[in-house]
Amino acid sequence: MRIMPVDPRTLAEDELTVLHDILTAVARHDHPDSPAPAKGDLEAKLARPWPRCRTACWLGFEDERAVGLAWVTLLADANSAVADLTLAVVPHERCQGAGRSLLREAVRLAYSTGRTTMISEAADLEPAVDFAGSIGARPALHEVHQVLQVPPVVAGLEAVPLGDYELVRLRDAAPPELRAGLGAVHEGMVDAPLGDTALAHQPYDGARVAAVDVTLQARGLVQLRVLARHLGTGEIVGVTYVIVSPRSPHRSEQGDTTVLPGHRGHRLGLAMKTEMLCWLGDEYPEVRELSTWVARNNAPMLNVNERLGYRVVAHWTQWQAPVRELAGKLGLV
Repeated sequence: MRIMPVDPRTLAEDELTVLHDILTAVARHDHPDSPAPAKGDLEAKLARPWPRCRTACWLGFEDERAVGLAWVTLLADANSAVADLTLAVVPHERCQGAGRSLLREAVRLAYSTGRTTMISEAADLEPAVDFAGSIGARPALHEVHQVLQVPPVVAGLEAVPLGDYELVRLRDAAPPELRAGLGAVHEGMVDAPLGDTALAHQPYDGARVAAVDVTLQARGLVQLRVLARHLGTGEIVGVTYVIVSPRSPHRSEQGDTTVLPGHRGHRLGLAMKTEMLCWLGDEYPEVRELSTWVARNNAPMLNVNERLGYRVVAHWTQWQAPVRELAGKLGLV
């Protein structure tokens, strides 16, 4: 098998096409309700990782046939010991060593850069479970993938009384005067379920809010945020956001939703998400579905999503393994 490294920052058109074709074939076979990203979105994601992170990528070939890919993102800051792996082998080429060969390159990089843990997520299907078990990976977090058909839902929801709060729509980058408040709200996600993963809560402040905004803009994405603000203090106490790609607006991504602990119990999560659906209906009619992943033990968010009409389309697992153990199994040490 021939392994070819490709530079995710400067992908040639033929390299991008091969990467996208592999992901599309895998998605159609394994998880048709979780389709591959549009080609332009894939290119932008690989070229512009999250702040201070770095991505490396490889393609695998057998007799000039592209059979698989791997890319690994070396996380930063609070998670600088973690490497996040994406590994995909086209269905008819599996169980012939391609996955292990591609994994070896990713582990080699993770080991050489001092990463101690590798994580990777996959749909709960037998091939993925068997492969993970064969390399000694262990399940660390169980998630559900949910999808919402956007237009019909809002009309059936009664308005959530806001009382001492108001909702604010914010498109794209946050202005400087809101960054610190948004950072504080994201800090409220310190209790978000991470299961048994080695992932740590990423500290958030105004500077990180600005850096993430810059990354999303560089990827050519539209970021829509609905904020909950306390009328008495002017404090931002909650946020939900949706990412819309002009290249593939039909299915957009529902991101994190959080409310500061001292302001929970007022149904602000439901109110913000309902307001977001109204906004999409008003200004983004091309968005027909919202896609999101939620930890299976995150009962409050699952309840909100069920109320809105989300349906579960797949179950996924975040797998985890020590990098040194992987390196040993793959003959690297």
